[in-house]
Amino acid sequence: MEEKKPEGGRKRNTFFEVAEKRRKLSEERNLTRVVLGETFQRWRAMKEQRGVKTDAQFAKILLDRYIHAGAWRSLEETGADWSTPTQKTRHTEGRRHAGDR
Repeated sequence: MEEKKPEGGRKRNTFFEVAEKRRKLSEERNLTRVVLGETFQRWRAMKEQRGVKTDAQFAKILLDRYIHAGAWRSLEETGADWSTPTQKTRHTEGRRHAGDR
């Protein structure tokens, strides 16, 4: 049986194709996600106060200022291990992830 095409001539995506595309997009988005935890409200307020439109722009501004101020060198001197998150950083906007229970 031949698949019907809408008037525009394009084949419609199946439910499974749409779901797979959403899953892939979500997976890509999760690769760049940063968990702010309890500091989310502070982040939002500072971003809005300075009139920055996106989180990415605000993060770049803060990182540039941080590096320019030389703060990174003082962190390296402490010998702190920054490779693993602390328990407090595992929360997002005050809510736990499903795997944190």
